[in-house]
Amino acid sequence: MKYASELRERAVRRLLKLRAAGEGQGAPARVADRLGMHREALRTWVRQAEVDGGKRPGTTTSDAARIAEQFGVEPICAVLPPDRRPEVQEGTRRIP
Repeated sequence: MKYASELRERAVRRLLKLRAAGEGQGAPARVADRLGMHREALRTWVRQAEVDGGKRPGTTTSDAARIAEQFGVEPICAVLPPDRRPEVQEGTRRIP
């Protein structure tokens, strides 16, 4: 399922703000449910934001992009035949 980048960023900011205010207990579920997204997706985005912000060890988004470029890795949509590519437009998400 693909979520709009604005929604993803807003959810991550909201959850990090709640955690900073000491309201982290159950906050991921509340934020995800209110915004209509999968809880695991939100958890993954927050973890990546923490890596990118230097608060958690791991590969940053910019490093991953640089490595992919260096080795010529293409997004999955670029290597799938046109009839098998997902039809997801920016700003939309799939409903199961």
